[in-house]
Amino acid sequence: MVDNVGVWGVKVAGLDGLPICTFQAPPYTCTWTPLAPGMQTIRVIGVDAAGNSAMATANVMVNPPVDTTPPVVSVAVPAATGVKKSTTLSAAAQANAGIVELQFIVDGKTLCTVKVAPYTCNWTPSAAGYASIEARAVDAAGNIASVSANMQVNAQITPYRALALRGGESEPADSLLPRAAAPTMPKVRTAVASRDHSGS
Repeated sequence: MVDNVGVWGVKVAGLDGLPICTFQAPPYTCTWTPLAPGMQTIRVIGVDAAGNSAMATANVMVNPPVDTTPPVVSVAVPAATGVKKSTTLSAAAQANAGIVELQFIVDGKTLCTVKVAPYTCNWTPSAAGYASIEARAVDAAGNIASVSANMQVNAQITPYRALALRGGESEPADSLLPRAAAPTMPKVRTAVASRDHSGS
């Protein structure tokens, strides 16, 4: 900024004309921290020693702050289930930028991808043991968070009668149980009196 009689002062104003910086001598360098996103007009006003003033303006687009906060996610699963039993997995998630999807991952493999709440997924285990259930949430800013839980999968129980028939039993399984012995009747001995035919 130059003037034929010399620059007396410079003022930089931002949104609503609020002053950002004021200078009385060069260098005219100002640091500005926007308080709100959107288009803002910056005004630079110079005053010379004779009291004359001039103003220049510039429009600046202020972008919203980058959201780096990960989502908050939780998962709810039963403590145990069984092989070939349909099991419902559920999760909850929230984020500043909003949730765009939530994945249910079982033992490292994606089982369901849910775009909107409620976040639920049906799973039918195929093998006994322990399974790792992971809920992974992604928000609109690309932040990712996950939480996992272990679930016990019990083996399918085969009824006793089915086991007996599989073993080649020709009789029902009830016949494999020990039978009570029939009660034994006590023996009764009968004494017969004999008659003496000797005439005595």
